[in-house]
Amino acid sequence: MKTRPFARVAWLLALGVVFQLGTLSSHAQDLATAALQPKTRPVEPPTIEQQTLLGIRLDATVFSGSTPSLHDLRVLDASDAEVPFALRKLVTDKLRTVRQYTAIVNPLVRPLEDDALEIEFEIDPDKHKGPLHGFTLVTPLRNFEHRVTVERQDAADEPWTTLAQDLVIYDYFQFMDVRNTDLAIPKELNFPAWGRYRLRIDRVTQEQQSPWRELTRSVQGSEVTGQEERLLVNRQPLRIERIDFWRENEVVESSQPLLTDYPLAGITLKQDSESKSTWVDLSSAREPITELTLVTPDNNFSRAARLLGMSSGSGQPPFPAAQRELATTTLSKIDLAGIQREQLQIRLPETRETDYRVVIANGDSPPLADVAFTAKGPIYELVFLGNPGQTYRLSYGDANREPPRYDTVAIQAALAAKASPLEATLGPAANDLVQVTRTNWLRVLNNPWVFGTLILGLVVLLGLGLRQAATRIESLPD
Repeated sequence: MKTRPFARVAWLLALGVVFQLGTLSSHAQDLATAALQPKTRPVEPPTIEQQTLLGIRLDATVFSGSTPSLHDLRVLDASDAEVPFALRKLVTDKLRTVRQYTAIVNPLVRPLEDDALEIEFEIDPDKHKGPLHGFTLVTPLRNFEHRVTVERQDAADEPWTTLAQDLVIYDYFQFMDVRNTDLAIPKELNFPAWGRYRLRIDRVTQEQQSPWRELTRSVQGSEVTGQEERLLVNRQPLRIERIDFWRENEVVESSQPLLTDYPLAGITLKQDSESKSTWVDLSSAREPITELTLVTPDNNFSRAARLLGMSSGSGQPPFPAAQRELATTTLSKIDLAGIQREQLQIRLPETRETDYRVVIANGDSPPLADVAFTAKGPIYELVFLGNPGQTYRLSYGDANREPPRYDTVAIQAALAAKASPLEATLGPAANDLVQVTRTNWLRVLNNPWVFGTLILGLVVLLGLGLRQAATRIESLPD
């Protein structure tokens, strides 16, 4: 049987595509093997006597040898079984103090002979088991000052205990808009809210000078024979509408990632005369970086800056390197005529590049002297449940692993309740005995050069087929 010319061409193209796929897949496999090799590191936990939350902080060795999404991380026990874990960023919480008020019910009021006032009340132990930090007297009055003593009694047959005395409540509206009606209890006493309390208010009735004066005139006929002027004094009792007791709770107002310093290596500088800028090339071990800070002894400058991520266009040579813009900002430092202001940080989305370039625009100004940069980024912690007597290993570097799907509800609930895992450390890294030999064909086919070659081959085959069909049609008799 004779092979038609278009069939021979099709076979040659197919062989070329297969060869290209094999070359690129081998190339990708070689790069993956060079950049990511399966490794394990022993986990050295503290001594525990029961099942406990353990935390492993990822270091530069783990970041440099793992995938960008960290989906290849695994915790293995002594039998090589996977241990469920949760990966989180450490955060720092900004706390805010909030008062929780509760109204006193059924107070007993007793006026005393020395113009004092006693108020007794009881706080239900079944409803209020938390701490008590103070009381607030709610009153509509203005311009007053009273001293208050706070006492507490645990049971009816026990003596009264003085919690605080000579506490001053006041309103100085006639002088300034200043007011305080809180009775704060020292927090170091740390007693529960329930119990019986007694407030003693001294001089509950105050004499206040009235802004008005009384003028009396004696008149005989048409003449004023006498005149008397008297100041008026108001007797103002303390009017209390209600009493609230309160406790102070700390709530999280906001949470920010806890940052740590990550080292930068291979800092090189180049003055580009064409663009009149300074190029600062930086290298890292693929740690997660969110902030770069300029270090220079120079003052009084303001320069536009761009941060670029230097990565290969497809991740495979011989394709040229691509520059991906990560952030732009203006770096400035002013210390002149009493003005001190600086902005030396370049903030960027969390990035795990190996190479960065900072382009500082100088214009016609001289370059900055002794330029250097420091880097900061979040701290990643891997949290799992450790058992006493068990040994664990951290495995990473297998790019073909799928992201794990563990049941971590218990771990997440404990972390949400602010449980603190015990810190475990990592030992030295060692190559994994089980080497990965399978090829991730999906990633190879996602390569634009491979996909383009396939499309081009199919178009050529289709064109040849159409040409062959047209030739046959022309050869048919009319």
